[in-house]
Amino acid sequence: MVRRFPGDPSVAPYAGSEEQRQAERARAERTERHRRFVAKALEFAEFAAVGADRDTPSPVRRLAEVSAETMADPETIAELLNEEGTYEAVGRPWSSWSVIARISALWPHHRYQEWPREYGMYPGYLGGLRDRMEFRLPQGRIGPRRSQKRCMRCGALWPPGWPGTELVPRRPDEPAEGCPDCGSPTVSVGRDAPQVREHSIIDLHWMLFRFGPADPGPCPECGARRELRNPGYSAGTIIRSLDWACTGGDPLASRHDANNSHYRESLEPAVWDSEAAHYAYWMAVDLLRLAAETGEETELPSGAVYEALDGSGQRWVYEATGWQPAAPHKNG
Repeated sequence: MVRRFPGDPSVAPYAGSEEQRQAERARAERTERHRRFVAKALEFAEFAAVGADRDTPSPVRRLAEVSAETMADPETIAELLNEEGTYEAVGRPWSSWSVIARISALWPHHRYQEWPREYGMYPGYLGGLRDRMEFRLPQGRIGPRRSQKRCMRCGALWPPGWPGTELVPRRPDEPAEGCPDCGSPTVSVGRDAPQVREHSIIDLHWMLFRFGPADPGPCPECGARRELRNPGYSAGTIIRSLDWACTGGDPLASRHDANNSHYRESLEPAVWDSEAAHYAYWMAVDLLRLAAETGEETELPSGAVYEALDGSGQRWVYEATGWQPAAPHKNG
């Protein structure tokens, strides 16, 4: 098998190689194209439309230079100008909206057809190619959507089946449920309620139960219940496997005391029914972690109800001892 190995980084590039000369020519051409683009963009800009002089240093002139030189998104341009102390006005920093307004005035849309195409992108373009590229954690909204419930008084959100929301209606037109946080009976559901991911917090906890490894039974040393624990780290990487360990004794001592024979004898590797169950279990773990990072309530209280999403009406209720089957929901 042909394999590629990098060279010694301490060896300087061969100065006379054809590849190096080609790279230098290409770099010089890119620099020259960029210089000509910036010069043409500043020449094309309508400084009079924003009350600025083309040749006099000013905040607008500096904005035009930064915009043409970087073609960055408006928010980044505002940050660059503010960091160097070039404000829009005395004591007023630039914002993305003020940058957009100035770019739109300097290079108006109606002059787009006049821009020479050989110079590249129109300087006044503000579409998707100038959006900021960055990763942002989704705010708990992933997957197919379904309605959840929302309190019109305190803004709380909760999925169907969340406990503590049952009320005795005082009037025929009052809903028979209330907010789990403030108790208000004014609940928004259906089309007026926000849309959420298909798998709610209740669904994810049920997936941990449904696709989790089979319980091997009590501790062989003392008969106490065993629980799942992560075996730890290997070469700086978390091992994606679990062990069943005894709940008796000090958990911290059990993890670090190599002479704790009770703990070692209680260990038994977790085994999943299938590879699919293994992946489903860890998907639920990761989604719960992501939900916690975005500020959602991920601790499941007793009384939560999970209803199967396949339309069968099957239901389970979460109790302190785990999930228990409940009476099926009758449609209609």
